[in-house]
Amino acid sequence: MNFLIHIAIICLLSSCSVFVPTSVVKLGMSAAKDKTIGESIDDTAIETKIKKEFLVKDFKHKFARINVEVVKSKVLLTGVVESEEDIVSAVEVAWAQKGVKAVANELQVDENSKSFDPKQYAIDTWITTRVKSKLFFARDIKFVNYTVVTTRNVVYIIGVARSEDELTRVTDIAARIQGVEKVVSHVKVGS
Repeated sequence: MNFLIHIAIICLLSSCSVFVPTSVVKLGMSAAKDKTIGESIDDTAIETKIKKEFLVKDFKHKFARINVEVVKSKVLLTGVVESEEDIVSAVEVAWAQKGVKAVANELQVDENSKSFDPKQYAIDTWITTRVKSKLFFARDIKFVNYTVVTTRNVVYIIGVARSEDELTRVTDIAARIQGVEKVVSHVKVGS
């Protein structure tokens, strides 16, 4: 956390415009999470390599709707693709990366995955925002330990819970958000 504060102070004092790459922000956030900076570096590297490989394998068409999240070397793939073969290919890309310990495949097949549905995108974004907001304001939950992704009204959560009670509370909060049809947890209860 001090790292981010120092960057902010330097930028404010020097009147510079702030451009901070995503990986730097993620590493700075690791100070607040229940994982080490080394684990954050590993997770960011895995995520970057997967996204790079998707780009090489025709990201624009085949993998445009795949979300990739990595927590403690566990990869969560969510979104929609055109075929079962695309799912197999995406999972193979994830497993091929050095350091991956698990891959949670939550991809869905939809022949119309190339067409963008702005209404569904808005609904999913609204649901994700509501879940994150509720987790942020819940005093008994360490919200930074959770990553939330919504695809077609299904909320996927990955992260590390401090206890079974906290995990139950997180999933209950997500399930109570209007429009949520299902909550899928890939959360590990850890120390």
